[in-house]
Amino acid sequence: MQQLRARLSCLVLLFVALMVPVFSSGCGGAATAEISGTVKRDGEPLPAGRISFTVDGKGASGQIVNGAYTVKGVPIGQAKVSVTTNYIKRDAESTIKGIQNDPSARMRTPPPGAKLTPEQRQMFQKQSQEAMAAMKKAQEALKTYRPISARFMDPEKSGLTYEVKKGDNTFDVTVSAK
Repeated sequence: MQQLRARLSCLVLLFVALMVPVFSSGCGGAATAEISGTVKRDGEPLPAGRISFTVDGKGASGQIVNGAYTVKGVPIGQAKVSVTTNYIKRDAESTIKGIQNDPSARMRTPPPGAKLTPEQRQMFQKQSQEAMAAMKKAQEALKTYRPISARFMDPEKSGLTYEVKKGDNTFDVTVSAK
C-alpha cells in the first residue's frame, strides 16, 4: 500500500512538473518593453517629475531625474504620454507645513531646566534630527520643482504619443511651462 502511494505521489509530482510550463506559456501576460529618454522643459532638462505611458488603459510610469528617465513594463502599442511635476511642490510644501505646524514639534526640544534621563535626551535629539532631515529633504525637492502646462499632465490632452515596440525604446519629450 505504501509503495502504491509513493508511486502515485511521484506520478502526480511528475505531472505537475510537466504541466506548469505548458500552462504558464499559454497564458502569458501582455508583452511589455522598456523606454528611456530625456525630458526637457522649454529647452532645459527637467530636474524632476514623473512620466507615464498608457496603452489601452494599461500603463507604466517612472521618475524623471536630471532630465532623464527609464520606464520598464510599458505595454506594446500606441501609448499616450503624460508628464507631471505638480506632486513635487504639493508633497514638499505639505511636509514643510506639517513640520512647522506640528504641535509636537515644540516638544522635540526638552523644556528649559527639565531633568531628563540620558534615554529621554537621546529620544529628543533623534526626533529633532529626523524632523530637520525631513525638512531639508522637502526643501531640496522644492528646488527641483518646475511648473509645466496642465495639458501635459493629462494623457488625453498632452498631445504626446509614442509607438512602443518590443525591445528597448528611446523617446525624448519636450514640455513647456505654458
